[in-house]
Amino acid sequence: MYKVKILKNGIGEFKKARLGISLGQNYHEGDKFISLCEWADTRFEHVEVMVADTLNRWNDLALNIAAQDWKKLGDDWLDRNEYAISLLSSKHITRWDDYRRHPDYIRSMRWVKQRYDASFPFKTMIDDRVSKVREKYGGDPFYIRSYLIEECSVSVVMAQQPVADVYPGSFLPIKETLGVNVNFTRVDFLRKEIRLAA
Repeated sequence: MYKVKILKNGIGEFKKARLGISLGQNYHEGDKFISLCEWADTRFEHVEVMVADTLNRWNDLALNIAAQDWKKLGDDWLDRNEYAISLLSSKHITRWDDYRRHPDYIRSMRWVKQRYDASFPFKTMIDDRVSKVREKYGGDPFYIRSYLIEECSVSVVMAQQPVADVYPGSFLPIKETLGVNVNFTRVDFLRKEIRLAA
C-alpha cells in the first residue's frame, strides 16, 4: 500500500474534495487509488469522484485513430474501482459530460476562447502545451488545443464550487494565466515500508 503525500496544498478549510480521474493513469488504479480514497475519507466530509472520460475523444481525433467509446471506458473504470470508491463514507460520482451540460459551461467556453484570443499569457501557455504534446505524441494541433480549451472551460465551472481539487498529476496553470481561483492540491504516493517482526 501507499502513503499519500501532499506536494501542493490547496485544501484550506474545505470540507469537500473532488478527485479528478484520468483514465489510463496508474495512480488512478489499484493500490494507489485505494490509498487515495482512504486518505480522502479521513480528511473530508464528502468526496466527489469526477471521471474525466469523454474529454479523451479529442486525443483520438488529434492522432487520427479510431474513436473509442470513452463513456464505456469510464463505466469500465467505475466497475474496476468499485471497492476503492466504496471506502468513501460520503460521496457522489460525476462524469465529464455532467460538467459539459452545466448551465454555465457554454458561457465559460466562450470566455475561455475570448481569453485565448486576447490574453498573451494564457495563449502562450496553451500554445506551449500544444507544442509539448506534439513533440511527445504527434497529432493535429487543432484537436490538441480543443482538448485544452475544453479542459480549461470545465475547470472554470468547477472553480465556482467550494471544493478542494485533489489530483496526483499537474493541473493547467489557469489560476496564473486566467486569474481563476482553483483550489488545487497535488499529491503523490510513497510506498509504505513493511516492517517484519523480529
